[in-house]
Formats: sequence, C-alpha cells, structure tokens
Amino acid sequence: MRYPDNYAKVDITQFIPPGEAKQFQFFFPVSPNSHKGTYRLDLIFQNTTHKSYYYVSKNFKIK
Repeated sequence: MRYPDNYAKVDITQFIPPGEAKQFQFFFPVSPNSHKGTYRLDLIFQNTTHKSYYYVSKNFKIK
C-alpha cells in the first residue's frame, strides 16, 4: 500500500510524568491550492517500557 503524497509521520517522543498533563498542537500538510480533504490522525501513548498503553485513530474531513 502506497502512502498518499501528503502523508507525514512525526514522532513526538515526550515524557509526561505521572499526574501531569501536556497539550500538543498538530499542523497537517496542506496542498498549495486547498486544504480540503480527508485526514487521519493516529496517536499511540506508551509507558516507559514501550508497551502500547492507549491508541487513538481519528478520521476527519475538511470541506
């Protein structure tokens, strides 16, 4: 399966201590002509032993 031309993978790799919260902003690649389209955001949260702890996958459309 080939990834689309606007595919981007970014590994944030941030340590968040227990009891703390962090906020992140995501900026998606935009074509020069339009930002309309279908996008997918995949997030994986892991503990310090690198075992998957929580997975979020969200598809959304910009019209």
